[in-house]
Amino acid sequence: MKQPEANAVEVYLQGLSARNMRTSLEALDLMAQRLTWETGPKGGKRTYDGLTAPWWLLTSEKVVALRAALVNGEWISENTGEPFTPTAVNRFLAALRGVMRQCWLQGRMPVAAYLDSVAKLKSVSPVPSRAARD
Repeated sequence: MKQPEANAVEVYLQGLSARNMRTSLEALDLMAQRLTWETGPKGGKRTYDGLTAPWWLLTSEKVVALRAALVNGEWISENTGEPFTPTAVNRFLAALRGVMRQCWLQGRMPVAAYLDSVAKLKSVSPVPSRAARD
């Protein structure tokens, strides 16, 4: 009998420290909740959390839109009421890259789709401090 595939998110998270595991799962949860997913066979909007989202179905267009929303400050932190900082955005992007890599390694995502999407998930540069600019 064939063993069921391991959850790509769980496999990715197991390789992280406890602190990074928590923050990465929080980032994945938020992304999963805010993304628009394809409807199911019976229609209706599908909602997921970080562990249940079908990350392997993300297209490069959705990846570009997600990154742009984060970088352009369209997503607001519920904790601060402000757009996410560059450091937080990089945590989101790193978590998504890691999960997509696991999806590819498990054969759920074609290599071309994986490489195309990951190439569009480049980290953002932190804003230089005022002292560094002067």
